[in-house]
Amino acid sequence: MVNNEIKVLKNERLLKTDEITLIQDLISNLKYGFLTLKIQDGALIQIDKNEKIRFR
Repeated sequence: MVNNEIKVLKNERLLKTDEITLIQDLISNLKYGFLTLKIQDGALIQIDKNEKIRFR
């Protein structure tokens, strides 16, 4: 990967750098839960964040 960009074989960007940064931030701040990336026609159109709060 070059410059934190995921590329397909035709050198087209699958994810933009700011989208990758946002996903990294969401993951680093998520303690329990999951992210769902919604893709349409090869482009990221939505991110759903589902976070759980656990009591010990």
